Amino acid sequence: MSDETPADLIRTREAARLLGLTPQTIRQWVADGKLNGYRVGRLIKVSRAEVLASAKPIDPDN
Repeated sequence: MSDETPADLIRTREAARLLGLTPQTIRQWVADGKLNGYRVGRLIKVSRAEVLASAKPIDPDN
């Protein structure tokens, strides 16, 4: 994993809006290690690309 901060950081509120979740859920995913979080001042931000990659299509056969 790279130590470089992604250029596409968004606030947890925006990440939640993209996935139809709450900001609390995004913060919990960061705490659980499901998403990488980055502290910017007092804010926690996440990579937009990583958030969108977490949305996977449902396999209708399973």
